[in-house]
Amino acid sequence: MESNKYKEKLKEALRSFGLAESSIIVYLAGSQDKKPNGEIRYAISQMKGIKHPFNAWGLNMKEYLKAQEQKANKKEKK
Repeated sequence: MESNKYKEKLKEALRSFGLAESSIIVYLAGSQDKKPNGEIRYAISQMKGIKHPFNAWGLNMKEYLKAQEQKANKKEKK
């Protein structure tokens, strides 16, 4: 599952900013409109290997992760 790898990369990136584990879980769940502050989101959008879009947080997180999973599944089929 490529999306799980991607989600783990995001989790590690958020940890590197010293965020609490409970906050990280809420940010990655995407069930509430919770997102890290703008500086953290910008930094993660610029990180090599992740480049998570600045606006794909909060309520947009589930949709973006689903798209990432579909991309990974297409690559596996080839």
